[in-house]
Amino acid sequence: MATSAVMRVGAAASPGANVRRARTTTRAGAATRRNLERRGTTRSARVDGAVGRSRANHVPGAISDSRTTRTSTPAKSVPSPSPEFGSGALVEVDRPRGNSTTAQAMANSVNILLGVGLLSVPYALQQGGWAGLGVLGVLGVTTNYTGKILIRCQRRGSLPALDPEVDSSGIALGREANDCGGAGAAARGMITDADADAMDSLSCDWDDPHEPTRRPLLSYEDVGEAAFGAPGRNFITWVLYTELIGTCALFFILEGDHLEILFDHAHTQEWFMCAAAAVMIPTLWLADLSSLAFIGGLGACASLSLVGVVLYELVAVGGFPTSLPPALSTTALVHLGTLPVSFGLLAFVFAGHAVFPAIYTSMRTPEEYEEMLDKTYAIVGATCLLIGGAGYALYGDGVADEVTLNLPAGLASTLALALVAVNPFSKFALTMDPVSRGLEKALGV
Repeated sequence: MATSAVMRVGAAASPGANVRRARTTTRAGAATRRNLERRGTTRSARVDGAVGRSRANHVPGAISDSRTTRTSTPAKSVPSPSPEFGSGALVEVDRPRGNSTTAQAMANSVNILLGVGLLSVPYALQQGGWAGLGVLGVLGVTTNYTGKILIRCQRRGSLPALDPEVDSSGIALGREANDCGGAGAAARGMITDADADAMDSLSCDWDDPHEPTRRPLLSYEDVGEAAFGAPGRNFITWVLYTELIGTCALFFILEGDHLEILFDHAHTQEWFMCAAAAVMIPTLWLADLSSLAFIGGLGACASLSLVGVVLYELVAVGGFPTSLPPALSTTALVHLGTLPVSFGLLAFVFAGHAVFPAIYTSMRTPEEYEEMLDKTYAIVGATCLLIGGAGYALYGDGVADEVTLNLPAGLASTLALALVAVNPFSKFALTMDPVSRGLEKALGV
């Protein structure tokens, strides 16, 4: 009889307990919906579904909001990515949009590729023969493809959103403003303020323990961390910074060489190098890549003008096309012994992948990136083909490692030296952009 009484009491208490659990679940779902509405997100559908499933699990025979009956199933545990290796995931998160137009992004891309390596294309052909043009084509197609794959990985990948005030990419985070990096990116001019708010509200939700928090990949270092974890990020950062700082050191040397000749040895080469550094370093304060686009356009015009100077010499001195340049007879179809040297020199022309993620992040219409990159490579390939073929045909095996040094004294030589002096100035800030961001992170700027 006691047993029967207990069973009756339990049966009577069970509906009340179920009702209380259902009401508790409903109140929790409503609170979650209000929290998400305040953040301006559109995840209410997922919350409603979660509430419906919770009702179906707690109240026997209940019907969820989607009008389907569900049964309770054990939740599958999803292993979190290892922080030591491969902390990224192929999870597309809401990505901010930048300030740069497609034309400005293309100006930056052309500027970064048409660097000092352009002057060495004729010398690369001298090392490998006319077969070097085939190497140039292969490298152009290959690096164009890898430039697209890199950005596809950046677009599809993501990293866990970090709680500390500053994350590993140097972008400010914080619980109080629910900031997932949008404010930091907007401060650098990479995205608009509206997109920064959207990024902070959509990508991260610190208060919802059930919402996975991810952040988009914004830099080359972020891509390295997503692929290889924290050790990979550190290694890639070290290699990247070493390469970029070394390239900018070459800019100073190039400026010293050409300015000394341009000003007829008025000062020493070291003096001109220091003067060039004093002029170029302040361009790092132009943190907005859309502002750098104007300097990039100046550098691209300078590079194209250099090609014009060499083509003018080919016509005026070499007599092309009515006659062939005399030095053409010293050229060769292929130099197998030094062809690898040609490969290395030409590969340096297309070494711009470290800056591509930053250019992509800065674009107002990032969906046009691949089309923009194709146009960039068409311009760069045609420019290298013209200056390489003209320089090698004009000077043959006597071409210098910088074709401008072969130009005879006169107006053409002076113009070429002036254009070469403009080129490093226009590329310095864009080349050093990843390094400057890392320095700002270290100094807490």
